[in-house]
Amino acid sequence: AMRNSLVRLALAAGVGLAVYPVLLLWTHLVGLHLGRWYALLPGAAALGWMVARGRWTVDDGRGTGNGGLRSTVYRLRSAVYGLRSAVYGLPSTVYVRSLPNLATLLVLALLVFSRFWVIRTLEGPMWGDGMQHTMVTQLLLDHGGLFDSWEPYAAIPTFTYHFGFHTAAALLAWLTGLEARFATLWMGQILNVLAVLALYPLAWKISGGNRWAGTGAVLVAGLLSPMPAFYLNWGRYTQLAGQVILPAALYFTWDWFDRGAPLRPRALSIGALLWAGLGLTHYRVLIMGLFGLLAYLLVHLRRETWRQLLSGALTLGIAAGALFLPWFVHAFGGKLVTMFAAQLRDLPAAGDGTPASPAIPGALADYLPPWVWMLTLFGMGALLWKRKPWASAFALWGLLLIAAAYPHWLGLPGAAIVSGFTVLIAVYIFAGIALGSLLPASRGLPLWKEAGLAALLVAAAMWGLRPRLGDIAPPRYAMLTRSDARAGAWIEENTPPEARFLIESFTAYGDTAAVGADAGWWLPLTAGRAVSHPPLLYTFEADPYPNFRQDLLALTHTVRQYGADAPETLAMLRERGITHVYVGQQQGGVNSPGVALRPEALEASPHYRAVYHRDRVWVFEVLP
Repeated sequence: AMRNSLVRLALAAGVGLAVYPVLLLWTHLVGLHLGRWYALLPGAAALGWMVARGRWTVDDGRGTGNGGLRSTVYRLRSAVYGLRSAVYGLPSTVYVRSLPNLATLLVLALLVFSRFWVIRTLEGPMWGDGMQHTMVTQLLLDHGGLFDSWEPYAAIPTFTYHFGFHTAAALLAWLTGLEARFATLWMGQILNVLAVLALYPLAWKISGGNRWAGTGAVLVAGLLSPMPAFYLNWGRYTQLAGQVILPAALYFTWDWFDRGAPLRPRALSIGALLWAGLGLTHYRVLIMGLFGLLAYLLVHLRRETWRQLLSGALTLGIAAGALFLPWFVHAFGGKLVTMFAAQLRDLPAAGDGTPASPAIPGALADYLPPWVWMLTLFGMGALLWKRKPWASAFALWGLLLIAAAYPHWLGLPGAAIVSGFTVLIAVYIFAGIALGSLLPASRGLPLWKEAGLAALLVAAAMWGLRPRLGDIAPPRYAMLTRSDARAGAWIEENTPPEARFLIESFTAYGDTAAVGADAGWWLPLTAGRAVSHPPLLYTFEADPYPNFRQDLLALTHTVRQYGADAPETLAMLRERGITHVYVGQQQGGVNSPGVALRPEALEASPHYRAVYHRDRVWVFEVLP
């Protein structure tokens, strides 16, 4: 597998992404917060190790194995000769041996264009997820590493959320100097590319070493499916980051199980880092991965292999668990563990027909085109029929995920631990690999057929490019606009630091949480000012005081029921120290059932005075 450069690249992306959250966690435990050095030291150490290893293994012609400057000259000369040979042999390399690789690179080029062209006018990641992920990234930058509370941006006393994606975004900011909001946006799109490339090793292996299967997987998931491209609209980057690591973790573990080799320290370290990093990156994706391990064990356990497989899985689990354990213990400070435990205890109600987990949100065509759904089922059947490597485990993994997403179908507990939505937006993994496996193997194909297949796949990629460019919908999903960023700068310069803003909000998740609906939610980041409603992730954390959640819901209900000019609302604003009102460019229209803060009503009220108005953004001062 390591001779296949694309397999190596995809696995390296997963391992690299998994290493850094583990590094941040353990340095935090010993009181180290390295800041920019997190981005520099690991790469420098790896480069130094490679140089040292090469120095001591290259013979200088005198049999010493340590040639110093002379060996370096020999290596450079060999590199020049190798480059010249590669140039001379390029035609045969491209047209004979590496045509699938060339097609994959062309598809990847279109994929990269599709992901980055659409963000050129955005001021930051979209939807509420984009705001709160940016806030976590900013906190990492402020503290030079992990932190314990959301202060000063929100009155949330604990931090127990998974942070792997935010670590990657902070690393990009440290390396490039980008603001947190742009680093979050750009890293999200980088991972949108890598999550597609991550399918290549599994497709290649499951299909029996067929490079065209890897190309097909990248094509289907990257350009013929709306997922994961659509993640941009939601800012759902944490799951995306987990889905970069997940295929690498499964590939590594399944491959080690296949070989039956002992877990040597190097292999054990890589495996433990992958699974621990996955846990620190996304809890639900980790659970999805554990179902993948279970599927392999259920398919391959035999009387002669059960001891070796189970002991290896236990060893790997203990090593990964040891790396993850400090964060698991820390998570008891919030509400995540309590929520998961409650969900595990939930049983479907008997006899009332009420599902314990939500039905399929939207139409199936929102996740994959109908023809892709059909070919996915056909491809899975073909893999099983041909008895391709790992095909049975791969298919069983999919069935186990369906059971985990809808346990009420089987009368089981565990509602929403792996929600149906979480699985549906990840189904591109199965579609890409199943459809890719339908492509013919390159071995034995005449050159003209391979060239034709390459042209067909690139043409399909170009055909799929236009729909992917149309997936983005800023008017519906973007809270932060250029006008809001400009207003944030004005607020920072022209309002006192203790100013507190009422923002547009509505209730969500069955009236259990209050959330923002425009760029007012961004003011702690864009203007350094407090707002009436914290990020939605407060529902995962400890409350700063009793009845905190009820107070947030009460404010939202009061404004929506009585209006901003009602005595009940004004009394609540005075009680909570709210001094200003912010109406964003989107004017409360992002995912909101209706607008409560109308500029014309506020302007006409004797209790408010407009102090800023540009484009559709308004800032009002609350008068005494």
